[in-house]
Amino acid sequence: MPVFEKRTFSEEAFATQILGEDKILAEKKPKILGSVQIGLSTRKLNEKIHEVILYGIIPLGFGIIAGGAFITVFLTKQIVSPLKQLANITLDIAGGNLSRTVDVRSRDEIGQLSMNFNQMTKSLEKSYADLKLEIVGHKHTEGLLQYRLKIEELIATISANFINLAPQEVDAGINRALKIIGEFACVDRSYVFQYADKEKKKMDNTHEWCANDIETQIEKLKGLSVNHFPWGMEKLERFESIHVPRVADMPESAKAEKELQESQSVQSFMIVPMVYGGLLFGFLGFDSVRNEKIWTEEDITLLKIIGEIFVNALGRKQSWEMLQKAHDELEIRVMGRTIELLEANELLKEEIAEHKKAKAELKKYEILISEITDLPYICDTQGNILFVNHMFDKLTGRRREDFLGKSFAPLFDKENLKIATDVYARTLKGESPLYELYFKDTGVLCEYKNHPLRDEAGNIIGVIGTARDITERKRMEEMLRKTNQTLRALILASPLAITVFDSYGNVKMWNPSAERIFGQTEEEVIGQFLPIIPEGGQDEFRALLDRVLRGESFMGKEVLGKRRDSSSVDISISTAPLCDTRSEVVGVVAIMADITERKRMTDALRQAKEYAENLIETANVMVVGMDMNGNIRVFNKAAEDITGYSKTEIIGKNYFDVLTPNSVFPYIRRDYNDWQMTGQLHKTYESPIITKYGKKRYISWQNTEVRELGKVVGSISFGNDITEQKRKKALVERLRLMSFVNDVGVAINEGNTIREILQQCAEAVVHNLDAAFARIWTLNEKENVLELQASAGMYTHIDGSHSRVPVGKFKIGIIAQERMPHLTNNFINDPHISDKDWAKREGIIAFAGYPLIVKEHLVGVVAMFSRKPLTEFIQRALASAADIIALGIDRKCAETALRVSENRYRRLLENLPQRIFHKDRNLMYVSCNEIYARDLKIRPEEIFGKTDYDFYPEALANKYRSDDKRIMESGKTEDVEEKYLKDGREFIVHTVKTPVKDEEGNIIGILGIFWDITEKISMQMEAIRTRQLASLGEMAAGVAHEINNPITGIINYSQIIANKSIKGSRENDLAKRIMKEGERIADIVRSLLSFARADDRKEKKSPVYIHEILSDTLTLTEAQIRKDGIILKLNVPPKLPKIIANPHQIQQVFLNIVSNARYALNQKYREAHDNKVLEIFGDKIVLDNCPYVRVIFYDHGIGIPADIMNKIMNPFFTTKPAGKGTGLGLSISHGIVSEHGGKLVIDSAEGEVTKVAVILPAMAQS
Repeated sequence: MPVFEKRTFSEEAFATQILGEDKILAEKKPKILGSVQIGLSTRKLNEKIHEVILYGIIPLGFGIIAGGAFITVFLTKQIVSPLKQLANITLDIAGGNLSRTVDVRSRDEIGQLSMNFNQMTKSLEKSYADLKLEIVGHKHTEGLLQYRLKIEELIATISANFINLAPQEVDAGINRALKIIGEFACVDRSYVFQYADKEKKKMDNTHEWCANDIETQIEKLKGLSVNHFPWGMEKLERFESIHVPRVADMPESAKAEKELQESQSVQSFMIVPMVYGGLLFGFLGFDSVRNEKIWTEEDITLLKIIGEIFVNALGRKQSWEMLQKAHDELEIRVMGRTIELLEANELLKEEIAEHKKAKAELKKYEILISEITDLPYICDTQGNILFVNHMFDKLTGRRREDFLGKSFAPLFDKENLKIATDVYARTLKGESPLYELYFKDTGVLCEYKNHPLRDEAGNIIGVIGTARDITERKRMEEMLRKTNQTLRALILASPLAITVFDSYGNVKMWNPSAERIFGQTEEEVIGQFLPIIPEGGQDEFRALLDRVLRGESFMGKEVLGKRRDSSSVDISISTAPLCDTRSEVVGVVAIMADITERKRMTDALRQAKEYAENLIETANVMVVGMDMNGNIRVFNKAAEDITGYSKTEIIGKNYFDVLTPNSVFPYIRRDYNDWQMTGQLHKTYESPIITKYGKKRYISWQNTEVRELGKVVGSISFGNDITEQKRKKALVERLRLMSFVNDVGVAINEGNTIREILQQCAEAVVHNLDAAFARIWTLNEKENVLELQASAGMYTHIDGSHSRVPVGKFKIGIIAQERMPHLTNNFINDPHISDKDWAKREGIIAFAGYPLIVKEHLVGVVAMFSRKPLTEFIQRALASAADIIALGIDRKCAETALRVSENRYRRLLENLPQRIFHKDRNLMYVSCNEIYARDLKIRPEEIFGKTDYDFYPEALANKYRSDDKRIMESGKTEDVEEKYLKDGREFIVHTVKTPVKDEEGNIIGILGIFWDITEKISMQMEAIRTRQLASLGEMAAGVAHEINNPITGIINYSQIIANKSIKGSRENDLAKRIMKEGERIADIVRSLLSFARADDRKEKKSPVYIHEILSDTLTLTEAQIRKDGIILKLNVPPKLPKIIANPHQIQQVFLNIVSNARYALNQKYREAHDNKVLEIFGDKIVLDNCPYVRVIFYDHGIGIPADIMNKIMNPFFTTKPAGKGTGLGLSISHGIVSEHGGKLVIDSAEGEVTKVAVILPAMAQS
């Protein structure tokens, strides 16, 4: 490789050259000083590796057993493999052409080369990680920008409507804006409240917009007392926004506000204060009535901007109204008084007698002058004040008595006094100037109008004038100027084209986005006539402008525009009239968006819709779509053929009125209404319909909800005509009824005891009627109590709360008391059901109960619970069986006593804990004891004639039969340990089998006895594992000693180099990196030693933070996780409560779960993948009023099949290949967690995800 001048070399450039075979770029054609070739001798490197293995690893390996293999693999991956990889990569770099070798025994050279390579790799990894983060950030930013563009478009539209808006049109403008922002924010009501009085004690709802079907509230919300709503007003007076996503969750302190919102059916609302002049002016609010809504920060910012626009407009309107009112009143008063003075003057000339009247009128005039809100004043030629009214005190902050007859000079500062003196001099010369001055003490800005005061001879004898407070007007003008500046900034920054046309269609304003969309600069289009409209569309656009000039506005009108290169562009244009100060329309404001791409997508969606409609129409099954009221909206050709109705006849009609009349099928409409109330739609459903010609047809439906914008608006159903199938089904049901009655009869005739008979009858109900479970009670007449005798199906026990039911209590007792059957297909809502949560959890939807009566004598009750609706067949069948069962109970009661002595001997056999069975020479069961029969879910006598194939999977049955044949052929007794299946779970049993011989010594069968040794085997395996971990600890201690010594030296030497080198230099940086990596190796060794140390496993439980245990676990596994390309997402708060635990046992649980997650992810993703993620969350929960800490491990791996979920906790059960696992991990983990008083919960979806939750009791926090 060429060597350049030092100033052009960098590690990043060096990495680029090696990995990309590019030259190292210099800033200014660097000078090549020479070349260098670097390499390592493979011979010496192999000698070094062999030396480490021969004198270090092999002697150590002889001292460990199976557990030591784990450490050997770990060290190989962490030390030997990196050295070999470094050698191979170095050889690749050198290309095999070596002119000199480097002594690999020199640690300095190996360390330096490794350091450089690792640094380059880390730089590239960091760059790649940064690039991925940047891409994710760009996508997130793009989504935010798109939403931001919509917000800015909305603000620009609203702002455009308020440009030059006349004060008298502010209310209409606010109402339009409320509609726009309400529809944009998807709310049901938007409104404005303002103070109704000067004391600010009441508020009025002044403006309001409501969505369709939403009741208006504006007339009801007038004169609301502010003090009645302290919680909300306190926040508003602090200028805080009020965001309530759920009204039901409002605090008790907000009771009044909550009652008001609930009275309007509001579910969520958002309120932002409107502040004007530093004071609360009112507020802007938005209600969500139909559903709950959460406002984002973007939404709240939008609402605040809208609130500022509203309050500025309202403030401007209020000021204008006040000024207009004051101006009108003053003009009226002055005009009236002038007329009066003229009349009085004429009267004075004509009649001296009217002098007194004139003086009285003059007094009135003085009173009028003293009461006006302006400040009238009269001064002499020296500037002394002769007259002022009461406004003098308010505007100047001085008492008028102190200034009458004195100069006005003290009222002004030096600068304003100079202006006042100059203007006063001009007035004395005959001018009538208009000027503005600030009073010194109050800072009030007034507008002054001076007039010379003349005597009868026309000589100027003073100055008369008025001063009007314009402080607020000036503040409003400044606010308007700032608002215009903000508006201009929005126009310039808007992504939408914003233009202004004059009344002739010539362009007057053109923002940057317009240049971008149309490709024409502002200089090119200003003054041009419709430069963006093709010649063929200018007349239409001109007509549109004319309508806007007449006062109309348009929103989102689509027109065809043209770019500079004459290419077409589809644009969406929104317009509003532009008014001058006299509210006359002088132009048009247009906001345009490029919708070319959107129209293309719209066309594609339209084509997709047409394709879907064609599929529906040509489908060979009925397709019926309905709205929430049941009105038909979709009806295809197959539906026409089956029902006889055409589309024109039935579209818009109600399905339940036409096809399933309520008088004939009331339950069908009821089920549809239940869906709307509960949200649970029957996905599959069978129901009859009545055709146009009065025939009944049976249809099997597949139902799906139809949603628009996330809201359910109806349903669509696909139906098959199953009328013929129903007829065949009726025949089958008759055969099933005969079979069911036969099973019940056989049970009664062959059963020995009442319980056996009734158990078989209950099982017959479950088997023949597809019940979830069935139960039979008999009546104890002495105690008037129903006693449970049989239970089959999902519950087989006959003890518990339902074992004794008093007559007249609960649903079973009521059936017995009333002697009437009770049938329901709406079990959850049945008033006699006490535990509705159990019914929901188990999916029970139907119930049927019949009294057992013989000759008007009650003997019991039979009942069945079902996860499917009761059909007419089931009702008829159970009613028939109830009569037969009642007769059987009555007959068998007399036989019970006779069987007591017969069963004594059998009880002795049945009480043995071992399972015992007897087979004949054909390997068919002859008999078995009770405990074995219970395992097989049968009675002992039912096993006769059965084979292993009747009870076990084929593979397991073949093994049992093969063993039996071998024993019978050999004639010898055998002891074996083998698998045994019970309730879907596998156990390890010890089995003793011996041949059975007749009197002549011929083998005629086989006798077997076995017992469960699963726990014993599990304890043996745990003992072996404990010994392995002890050996692992010994090896870990030795390895830690061997590694920690050199690592300590490396860290110390690197610290010396860092101390002696210049801070910020390359040497200082490399020394710090060495220290960091050395400390990481030391941490790994400490964690490994801590986990494997045998003595620690005997430690007692103690308070510990769970995040510390998890941190130690991840320290041991992070290298493997990183090597596998797994993305680890960790969110375990360090402040979770402590738990009382053995840390190493809990760490063992975590290691096992992480190991299983790694295996599942690696099976699904052989390489790195964005979805190859292991997420670990931690939180605090409360179960049964007790605190717990929960850690959830969530991986996106291969998942666990549903058919083995109930086996994964079994000892020795594993899905991994041989050599990959023992099948004890989860079993041991479950034992550890249970021993700590916790729970291990596993949930999985095959092929998608697996979630494992470790829930442990938390210490109570003080």
